[in-house]
Amino acid sequence: MKSRTAPLLLAATLLASSCSAPVDHAEAADPLPDTTTYTDVVAAQEAFTGVVMALEGVIGTAVADCGGQPCIKVFVATGDQELAGRIPDHFGGFPVSTEVTGEMRVRPDSGAAAVPGVETPPSV
Repeated sequence: MKSRTAPLLLAATLLASSCSAPVDHAEAADPLPDTTTYTDVVAAQEAFTGVVMALEGVIGTAVADCGGQPCIKVFVATGDQELAGRIPDHFGGFPVSTEVTGEMRVRPDSGAAAVPGVETPPSV
């Protein structure tokens, strides 16, 4: 299920315009170099996903915009402070922001057209 929701989380987060977690101001004061590309932040996010998805309570990651800077967003089910303390503020040179979204579940088929190559989940 996690792999099916990751593209949706990425698409939804790309529409977000701000971050909910504070950014380390020491690093935020130095903007990322002009040579930083979307590919750079996506590569960092993909590597980071493998690390944080192992933590219970993390439900996904995405690339977002944090105050005009690219960042990695981590979606968590609850505001558990212990979990928040285990998620670093930065990864791969990019700020990390967490957002409490609550639990996410795959909805039953809504009748929308199937996406080629994507398996439709069974009804819940």
